Amino acid sequence: MFFGTPHRGSDTAFWGKLFGSLADILTLGSVRTQLLDDLRRKSNVLGATCFQFVERAQSLGRIFSVYERLRIKGLSGLVVEEDSAVMGISNEIPIPIEADHRSMCRFSNMKSEDYQMVADCLKEMVEDALEDVVTDEQMPVRDDFARCLKTVDPDDMLRNVPRPSPGTCLWVTDTDAFKSWRDLQSTRLLWVSGPPGVGKTTAARFLIEHLRRWLQRNAASSGAESLVAFFFCSSKQWLRNSEEHLAKSLLYQILSQNNQFFRYLNNSDMKACGTFWLRNEGLRSSGSAVAK
Repeated sequence: MFFGTPHRGSDTAFWGKLFGSLADILTLGSVRTQLLDDLRRKSNVLGATCFQFVERAQSLGRIFSVYERLRIKGLSGLVVEEDSAVMGISNEIPIPIEADHRSMCRFSNMKSEDYQMVADCLKEMVEDALEDVVTDEQMPVRDDFARCLKTVDPDDMLRNVPRPSPGTCLWVTDTDAFKSWRDLQSTRLLWVSGPPGVGKTTAARFLIEHLRRWLQRNAASSGAESLVAFFFCSSKQWLRNSEEHLAKSLLYQILSQNNQFFRYLNNSDMKACGTFWLRNEGLRSSGSAVAK
């Protein structure tokens, strides 16, 4: 994860002031001059370093590059422009942050939107890493059942939805209708509608992440059984275009977030359902292969 990293160079005025303030450490003027040269736009050193990393980065998971949107007082431009902070590789996710170069990784508290955004990114990186861990241990019935339910990875669905631009979608959580629905202890439906292309899917991602953070902050008042589950339908993907997979995905999220709900299921039913679903998915996959 990168924060304002000048892959293609940066504003030397900022770095000149910084290195000047470190004169007691970097006592040799030639050292400071060399560092400034290396940080200039189109620097050979930065170019070679970036090229070497890009080659290695192709085998990595998601890479988050956070770039600043605000100028430091006294400077005419950003310390690290977006085109320098973002490498432009396929597995990179650029994320703008409404902060200057000095404050972009200094958060007021753990409840701030910027802190929660970074925490979400780190969580996704950990999840990506854990997906590569393979164990040979025999999974219990509950784990086998949950695996059968997970035909669609909910986190993959969410990650593939574009993040809203900074400052947008906040109006939704400020409405009285949303607040009364969120804070209500009893069950009630909140219907958000609109014509195609107005941003309902992006707004849905914003609300999912908002509700997750809100539940973390208000765990005591919201109740132990409160959780967030979601599903994004897609006519282009058969796994996301049926009531069966929608129900299985929601059930998987409920059970994986609170295993206390397993008490409503018995082992024989879970074994039977797991076997049926595995056989059914196998027949579908075979039919798809034959059709191709």
